[in-house]
Amino acid sequence: MTEHLRLIARQLDHLQRMRGYLAYSAERCQAIFPVTNGQSLGFEQHEILAAFRVRFNEFQEPLGKTMRAVAIEEEISVERFGSVLAFM
Repeated sequence: MTEHLRLIARQLDHLQRMRGYLAYSAERCQAIFPVTNGQSLGFEQHEILAAFRVRFNEFQEPLGKTMRAVAIEEEISVERFGSVLAFM
């Protein structure tokens, strides 16, 4: 296995762990959805939404980098991220 493939494998392992945290936050959000009046939410509900937002944002960057790395491994043009998305 090449070093590049080992890097992709490590990234996928990391994403799998992050996915678990994100799924946990999404599950907690289900208890307060749909939100019809944001002003009626308490501190705990705001904390739940904040945790989901942070985890979702933290998941996006490594996911994009991993997708780009897989495209490079498959010799797909990665100049535009749209090309990467189309390949995925």
